[in-house]
Amino acid sequence: MPIFDDILAESQKPLHERPLAAAFYFVDYCIVEIKGDTKDNFVEKEWFKSIYKLIKQWYNERYATALKVNNDYISLGVVLIHKTPFQLNIPLSIAQEKEGDGKRWFCLPISIQDNENVFDWIENKPNLEKIPEADLGDLKKTISDIATNNRAIHVNLMSASLESALHKISSTIPAHLDKAVRDILSLNGGRISTSYWEIHLAIEKAIKLIILQNDRDHQNKHNLDILCRIANNIRGISLDCSVFSNFPSDNEAIRQRYGEGSSFTIQEAVKNYMSASGVISKLTKLLKRKFVMNNAKFLIAIPPWEK
Repeated sequence: MPIFDDILAESQKPLHERPLAAAFYFVDYCIVEIKGDTKDNFVEKEWFKSIYKLIKQWYNERYATALKVNNDYISLGVVLIHKTPFQLNIPLSIAQEKEGDGKRWFCLPISIQDNENVFDWIENKPNLEKIPEADLGDLKKTISDIATNNRAIHVNLMSASLESALHKISSTIPAHLDKAVRDILSLNGGRISTSYWEIHLAIEKAIKLIILQNDRDHQNKHNLDILCRIANNIRGISLDCSVFSNFPSDNEAIRQRYGEGSSFTIQEAVKNYMSASGVISKLTKLLKRKFVMNNAKFLIAIPPWEK
């Protein structure tokens, strides 16, 4: 098992995916013969379930709680409460009702679902009972807006028809936003500056995805206004380029990357983040796709090795 785990580590396989991958390796490379059976469709066999459970137990003993960490379906956000930033952990998929013994519905939400309490997403939340009702209503709307934008970005990028090279770009857009959130939450002046750079990159890449998906050249520009005008030369694309004047210029964003340039307050940084999530949500919606997956629901069979 250590050999298989080393291989998986070198291939950058996330921890939570390794037990199943290691079980596949074990069947492929270690099992020569099965008395009275074959390796055909082995994932459905009872003996594979036993192997998987033993391998998962080995992983649990090696990695403990680290094995359970999976951030693939969580988007980070930041909201101000009493002028203080708090982290939001926004679910990007929702497990819903079961159907029969071995199936369950899952939703890829865009909007806030009826059974969701947005206040549950505040990490280490303060005493909300001390917040006036009117302010609490405003806070709920703010969190809902951030969550709707982040969920839309996730679904828009997931459903876009992108070549493999463009997937490498698209996958970094949410990562830049998550990094900006962590920088803001640090309350460190230098890292708050860096959040502006991360946000600029996220917006820049969202525009460039539109350009590249339509086989146009973005001319390696970093100026958002110029990129907007390049995108607007594409048939069917009509962006309001004036919105990008609300963000620091590309030169200013580069200065912020090095902790130089203007100083920004926490309140300004959070506002910049919120504006960016809204803009990127609209940009990624313009990407071409075969299927629209807004609030899509899927009936998923529970894998036989997990039963």
